[in-house]
Amino acid sequence: MALWCRKCVFLKGKLEKKASFFGDDVRFAFVDVNKVSQELVRGCGVESMPTLQVYRNGEKLWELVAGEDGEAVVKKLHYAIEDAQKEK
Repeated sequence: MALWCRKCVFLKGKLEKKASFFGDDVRFAFVDVNKVSQELVRGCGVESMPTLQVYRNGEKLWELVAGEDGEAVVKKLHYAIEDAQKEK
């Protein structure tokens, strides 16, 4: 995310609520691309905002560059997390 990205700021609140749904089983992290090394940003393959990614054991399982409605983004993320949990 980035603080200058209006869609990122909008999604952050929705994603914080979604994080409480999963409890301690899932960790959500909001990374401001302007406050971390650009090497990290490039290493994660982030090229535009907002970018959502799902990882398990350091492996990227899913990514969405959110260019659509906030509710649709949250729903897709929810399903991606559920799928990742099934693959344990």
